[in-house]
Amino acid sequence: MIRLIQPLQKVIGTWLACCIGLTAVSVFAYQLSVRHQVAETIADWLPGRIAEAKLDYYAGDNPEALFIQRTNQDLSQYLSRPNLQVYLLALYDTDSRPWWPLSAKLTVTWQSSDNQYRSLLAVQSLSPWRRIGLQSALLALPLSLLLLIAPRPISRQRGYWLEQLSQNATGLFAALKLTRNIRALPPEQDDCLRRLWQAHAVTIDRLQPLLQSPVFGQLSPEQLAWFELALSDNHGNLESALDVAQSEPGVQLKPQENQLWIHGLLIPLTKTPYCYYLWYAQRRRLNRDGGWVMNPPANRPDTELGEELQQLMSQYQGHRKALNELQQHGLRAKTVDQNRNKIKEEMVQLLGEKLAADYLFETERDFKTGRSRYRLAPGESRIIIHWPPPEK
Repeated sequence: MIRLIQPLQKVIGTWLACCIGLTAVSVFAYQLSVRHQVAETIADWLPGRIAEAKLDYYAGDNPEALFIQRTNQDLSQYLSRPNLQVYLLALYDTDSRPWWPLSAKLTVTWQSSDNQYRSLLAVQSLSPWRRIGLQSALLALPLSLLLLIAPRPISRQRGYWLEQLSQNATGLFAALKLTRNIRALPPEQDDCLRRLWQAHAVTIDRLQPLLQSPVFGQLSPEQLAWFELALSDNHGNLESALDVAQSEPGVQLKPQENQLWIHGLLIPLTKTPYCYYLWYAQRRRLNRDGGWVMNPPANRPDTELGEELQQLMSQYQGHRKALNELQQHGLRAKTVDQNRNKIKEEMVQLLGEKLAADYLFETERDFKTGRSRYRLAPGESRIIIHWPPPEK
């Protein structure tokens, strides 16, 4: 029943819109025609009327006013049309302002003795609503049916995809079906598909299942960015890319495997930057000093922080050269700065600057020492560290 009601509502709505449009056009055309006929009739009739009247013979101080009065009496008989009243307002109109075509005032130009004059009239005309309404209703029925069955013009978006798909030897009906599905997507998803298509990350074989996925059309702009990145990283695996896009924003570390996962995507950091990232993540997770790590003084290494970092790196096979430096000198400002920069460099290269920013470092200056301190941007609730079970 619902399947029948919806098309019927569409037909009735289209028919009503056509009725209203046709009625408005018909009324406008009728009123315009009446004014045109009145102007032609008056332009032919008025010069003779003036010649017959011979204004000079009218008595009184204002013969023109008397002429207008008597002319208006004769106009009601001369223009004997139902629902039409015409009045002469001024025999010689000096106002050159143009009137709206359907205004109640009408300017008529007429000629006498090789001279051209303008007169101002008032026109009151009632449209034959019953006849116009019936004609519009009858004409609207085939017009509305024609509009409903007529093919819609191809949008720029659909034209683009038809051209792209036709170049890949896709049949016309298959291409039309695919573009119909693409047209239903939000603009952000369409832009994402275009970028992936141009980068050859999405092909014909992958386009159909992607459009059929109920998940893709609901991804937010931020999730779409992760989807694009994951699709390239997972060699076009749609399911894996969609899983990454829907993952909770956060950080997971598995120290035993030297693995870092961000937003469900594996981030392969080199060994020493990974240990530094794990160290910052541990302090942020434990909320130790709010997760902040004060940079050591430029002229004096921090032995306490150096020992803490050294124990962590020793436990998870840190680079021997980095371990020896920590044992001999402690944590130096130059070393920690270099590794933070290395972390940023590798993550920006993998994620892009925009996506990486939420998983890098916050910084602020300590007013007591004048030195900078750093911590990871994700809060402690968004950091999970899978420590290995303790040895028995």
